[in-house]
Amino acid sequence: MHIDYRNAMQNYFKSTTPIFEGTYKFIHSPICGPTVIPASTEGNIIYPKYEPYVYGGYGEDVHCIWELRVKQERDVWLYVDQLDFSLNDCSLEVIEVYLPGHDRPEFTICEKGDTAEDTKATILKSRDLIEGAIIIHFKSSAPGHSNFKLTWTELYELPKNSDGTVMTSKLITPGVCEFVCPGKSACINNNQVCNGVRNCPGNSTDVAQHDEAPEICFSRTGSKFNYVALALGAAGGTVVAVAVIILVCRNCRKRPDDNSF
Repeated sequence: MHIDYRNAMQNYFKSTTPIFEGTYKFIHSPICGPTVIPASTEGNIIYPKYEPYVYGGYGEDVHCIWELRVKQERDVWLYVDQLDFSLNDCSLEVIEVYLPGHDRPEFTICEKGDTAEDTKATILKSRDLIEGAIIIHFKSSAPGHSNFKLTWTELYELPKNSDGTVMTSKLITPGVCEFVCPGKSACINNNQVCNGVRNCPGNSTDVAQHDEAPEICFSRTGSKFNYVALALGAAGGTVVAVAVIILVCRNCRKRPDDNSF
């Protein structure tokens, strides 16, 4: 059979009907965990999901890609809760956060000696998340010796006026701002307050990382703890008092017998 390839190419490009259709999905190593993460108010990505030696991950380069879904009209605060990279080279080991369709990362994390908190956190605005997703890449040439925990929170970052004061538009909108973070930096849901996860930006120091704020969480949980401690103390004191009374009564009963001849 003889085919004129020049005519074949011309006919191919004139055709408006697709020859075939297909779908594809990136599948990374099992140590990366699931590729698609459903939208939620908070969550984290922990690497490795499984020990690398189970799947032969030691000594092999790894490339994880996660698609993090985001609810509409929500900003996303991303921060690295834990980081232990074995390579001090951003070209060999790095976490990169992309917006869909963008070629350059919006946020990059690597072990380069800069451990300041502001270099390990970022807020992605809802206006930039038009496709409702964030793409996160992790590349490493030594995957068996590294681990990290990347945490995210869906929130509303409160816009500010030119003089630095907070705009009140979101504060007065019903159902939008349930809890205002300390410093009025953002709004989160009430069920995220003092739940053990750092959901508010800026609540960390060089010494410690806090939940929403130490004084707020203590006022919410400290009173319950005090009541429990008081109840336990009272119960313990009652038991001791009863035991002492019983011992005294027994000694009183034995004295007449002990003095008789």
